[in-house]
Amino acid sequence: MKLKILIVLNLISVFVFSQEKTEQQLSNEIMKLKRTIQIQKEEINTLSKRNAEIEIKLNEISNNIDQKLIRNLELQAQNERAINITLDEFSQKFKEQNQTVEGVKSTLDKQLFYQILYYSVGVMLFLVILFITTKIGIKRALKKQEQNWNSFNEHILRQ
Repeated sequence: MKLKILIVLNLISVFVFSQEKTEQQLSNEIMKLKRTIQIQKEEINTLSKRNAEIEIKLNEISNNIDQKLIRNLELQAQNERAINITLDEFSQKFKEQNQTVEGVKSTLDKQLFYQILYYSVGVMLFLVILFITTKIGIKRALKKQEQNWNSFNEHILRQ
């Protein structure tokens, strides 16, 4: 059995060494590898060109977006300034309107005060005049009544 194992081991070693590639096979394999390397270099060049084109497009898009953003920010700033100016004008007009309203209110308050004062004085005068005329009327009525009474008494006494 040892002998069989030795023979098998010898044959295996021969087969293993016998599978070495020849120079022609190596040359073919080197050529294949060179072609593969050349194809990969071309693909790398193509991809580099595409990458450069994409970078240029991205830069253009980025610049375009930046310009649009700057324009939008400028428009927004202009709009804010316009709104602030409008609000300032509105605030000023509102203050002027409040001052006008205060002036009108004070004028109306004065007019109302004077009207109430005039009406009060008028009512008092009316009451005083009414009192005086009533008193005068009562005195006249009393005199007339007294005269009538005296005339009646004289008339009764004469009879």
